Amino acid sequence: MITFFIRRFLTSALVVLISTFVMYILVAASIDPLADLRVSRSPNKEQLIANRIAQLHLDQPIVQRYLDWLKGALGCLVGNCNLGVDWQINQTVTSELSGAVTTTLQLVTAATILAILVGVAVGIVSALRQYTGFDYSITFASFLMYSLPVFWVAVLAKTFLAIDLNNFLADPHLSARFIIFTSVILGVIIGGAVGGNLKSRLRVGGVVALVTALLCIYINAADWFVTPSGGGIVDMLLITISSVGWAFVITILSTGLRNRRALGAALTMAALGAILYFPLLSFWDAVFDSTTWLLILGMAVLAILVGIGVGRAWGGPDWAASSRTAAFTAIPVSAML
Repeated sequence: MITFFIRRFLTSALVVLISTFVMYILVAASIDPLADLRVSRSPNKEQLIANRIAQLHLDQPIVQRYLDWLKGALGCLVGNCNLGVDWQINQTVTSELSGAVTTTLQLVTAATILAILVGVAVGIVSALRQYTGFDYSITFASFLMYSLPVFWVAVLAKTFLAIDLNNFLADPHLSARFIIFTSVILGVIIGGAVGGNLKSRLRVGGVVALVTALLCIYINAADWFVTPSGGGIVDMLLITISSVGWAFVITILSTGLRNRRALGAALTMAALGAILYFPLLSFWDAVFDSTTWLLILGMAVLAILVGIGVGRAWGGPDWAASSRTAAFTAIPVSAML
């Protein structure tokens, strides 16, 4: 076992070494650090070029430059990291990486949590609807998404999510096209996931589409994206109605409405959401200045644990199904709170 581990470690180290060497050569061949100085009209142009050549060691062979970089990179293992200086802004690479690493960790953490929540939820529903059209559709969509190139999806996500979101925030109102598209898609997804005959699926899908459209219209009318909540009775009623809706939808997807204990556990979580609306407003006001993502994540975990406990309290021979349903219900309810 130790021999296998050492062999794999040495192989991986060799692959990293070769990859970094090839990447270093490609970057050095594709970038000309002296391009801006060659067209400069500065009277000390030649001196500036000589200084940059000395700064970046451009008078040395590329292999020697790579070895110097590798020495500084290996120093990161012992706390003496030296990756050189960014000649364009005259800052050390390590100082620039600190901000980039923090942002990357935030994105990866958020993506991982979202993937786990959505993946587990969709996996459970797909397993409960095994060998149905919904199951085959989810399997096909999963393989399709998994096979798409990450760099291509990233560009699309940046264009249609990040950039378009900034444009949307300038005038945060949902368009009629978006409302119709979202209502139809959610109606099709939920209608296909609930199971049953065609008539019941169409009925559920129609109700979901109608409720989604009405909710979007209310969001536009109330200017919700600018002022999400005024902390009044109307907002509490909306939270209550939405929580009850989530309870029914998640119970349908998780166990079906015939499982009364699971439905009762989900509705209990909806009731807790309504009861805790005003107390949690005071809580968030009190911790507003010190609110962190860690606190929000901790509150989410607490909500899920409460959901599991509520499902267990409802008892019955299949209390695990009740706990699962209540825990999943706790996610959207706590997110709204």
